[in-house]
Amino acid sequence: MASCRLFIRSVRSTYTTTIRANQVHVVYQLEFHPYVLKYNLPILEIHQQYNIQLAAYGGQIPITKKTNGPVTAVIEEIAERLSAQTQKAVNTNHVLLKWLEARDAIVVTTSSKKERLASFLEAPELPDLNEEDVAAIDVAGSELHFRVYMQHMDRPRP
Repeated sequence: MASCRLFIRSVRSTYTTTIRANQVHVVYQLEFHPYVLKYNLPILEIHQQYNIQLAAYGGQIPITKKTNGPVTAVIEEIAERLSAQTQKAVNTNHVLLKWLEARDAIVVTTSSKKERLASFLEAPELPDLNEEDVAAIDVAGSELHFRVYMQHMDRPRP
């Protein structure tokens, strides 16, 4: 618990120091997807307090690096429902992009797969996720902590 408090304190200290220096962050970029949401909540609270925009990278990790995790079934079900509702082919990358949008994140993403890049461009035309969808993804993501980048950021949690 102490190390978690230390981490939160160090994050707050960074923001406090920055604000005292009259240079408030406007955008803060971090790995952000359902499997790190729970761990990043203290950072998101600071973002809200100081009106800092989240720029999220790694948002596709639940389907590219951690397949068959707790989020998989949830986003597949949402994709199926949205496909039937819109009569368009909605896939799991679309659902994750819409989840990031629902979380008010600037999406920073890339892929070496031409099909996936083309798919990213389709997401803005799809309907937003409803609150129940976002909550279901949040709950499923909280069942597993999985980070790909910057693993040094992980600290013991209470």
